[in-house]
Amino acid sequence: MMFTERDAIKQRLHDINEEKTKLSKESLFLLNRLRELDNLERNEKLPITDEEKRTLEPISTPTSEFRSLPEQQEKTPILSKLTYSFEPRRQPQAYKQTERDIEEVLENIKTLLIQKGEPVSRKEIKEMLREKGLLNWASVDYMMKKVMKLDPSIKKIHRGFFEYASSDV
Repeated sequence: MMFTERDAIKQRLHDINEEKTKLSKESLFLLNRLRELDNLERNEKLPITDEEKRTLEPISTPTSEFRSLPEQQEKTPILSKLTYSFEPRRQPQAYKQTERDIEEVLENIKTLLIQKGEPVSRKEIKEMLREKGLLNWASVDYMMKKVMKLDPSIKKIHRGFFEYASSDV
């Protein structure tokens, strides 16, 4: 019988699965043992034996790499100058819209549409309002809906394009 690459891969996958199972069982055993030790310490029902104390001692003592933050700050001038502070992000103050604001915007948009005499894009309207300091809405479409409610002569003729349709036409 010939041993192929396919067989080798299958065998390796099988070995890996066995290792994972064994490691999983071992990690569960160790976690359970830690829980038992924690319970023993908490309850202090039984005194801890010398053997258990040895198993609970740290494996190695901290080296210079693992110093506490104050020690690191003392020995490292850069860290001593650092201050850690967290400032929450400022929320933009809500701008309360008034009827006067929308009326002013309406007049400016109406003037722009009449002067152009052709459909005007949403982008052009937005730029004009931004230049005049009247762009107080997050959405130009939302603002345009308000404007079109106030003046039915302003129509949306196509996606993103508006025109002024005078009533005498």
